[in-house]
Amino acid sequence: VLPLDLLSFTGEAREKTNLLTWTTANEEDFSHFEVQRSSAEVGTQRPDSSDDWWEIVGEVLSSADESGLAPASADERSYTFEDNPITAYYRLKMVDLDGTFTYSDVVFLENNLGAAAGAMWVYPNPSTGRFTVDLTELALSAGRESELRLVDVHGREVWARPVTTDQLSLLIELSHPRAGAYLLTLLSDDGQAFTRRIVIR
Repeated sequence: VLPLDLLSFTGEAREKTNLLTWTTANEEDFSHFEVQRSSAEVGTQRPDSSDDWWEIVGEVLSSADESGLAPASADERSYTFEDNPITAYYRLKMVDLDGTFTYSDVVFLENNLGAAAGAMWVYPNPSTGRFTVDLTELALSAGRESELRLVDVHGREVWARPVTTDQLSLLIELSHPRAGAYLLTLLSDDGQAFTRRIVIR
């Protein structure tokens, strides 16, 4: 049992951000919140509690006094976190100073505002590490520089490649990939982000 009460955890899909907000009470000797995200395919699979489904997208420290510890108080505390405007699941990992932790309920945000430009498709998925990234549905400005990034379930970047938005179909061949779940994200230089969860066997 952690030394806090999580009173609420909600999210709002906006045009330029996914805004997460949560409120706590009775924080005492509490360390931080780890914000985790899953881009499991909507309508096909809901992420379970397994770490294979989740990536770490940020960390929010406890409200603290000058000693670095949250004071013993029943006062409510409010927190916010902003993420890229994509359709995704979110949860909080709430970590005590001694390393013990627990998870919040899962919040699902369907961001059709941020996804209005289209979608990035990856096939085959699952794959052996050789797959095609289809960008034909993305309404990105021609000639803009972008980058494809592949991160593992722990948020570590394992591969990256620069691309231009006039490349509509990319054949990716990873060298000796490890089997597992990954998140493939296209980041454009104007701040747009498109993410697909992929599985390598």
